Amino acid sequence: GSTIHGELRELCGGHLAVGLFRDGNEHCLAHVMRRRGYRTLAFHANDAQVYGRDAWYPKVGFESYFHAGSGQVPRSPMPGRWGSLLDTDAIGWIRDYLNRQNSPHFAYLLTV
Repeated sequence: GSTIHGELRELCGGHLAVGLFRDGNEHCLAHVMRRRGYRTLAFHANDAQVYGRDAWYPKVGFESYFHAGSGQVPRSPMPGRWGSLLDTDAIGWIRDYLNRQNSPHFAYLLTV
């Protein structure tokens, strides 16, 4: 099955106020961090359309979404299980990306 249930458990305390594709989930961690002045970024090895993350990540508070096929995240020279970025590559890229920023960021990586 999809990893969405685990993500919601981590990001939203296990429940949504009004549903996955609706507004009103200000209790989710990314929304809380945005209210505290953080930019909120989500990273994944897969494209944003996988499991509708392009639609529901903003609903739980993420401003930006990066994935290996976007051109914004370098692809691994040795493709992993999904034929894209390996988790270890993603962690290094996120670290380097955040070190270049001048404002506080909350980065979320869903590992594959």
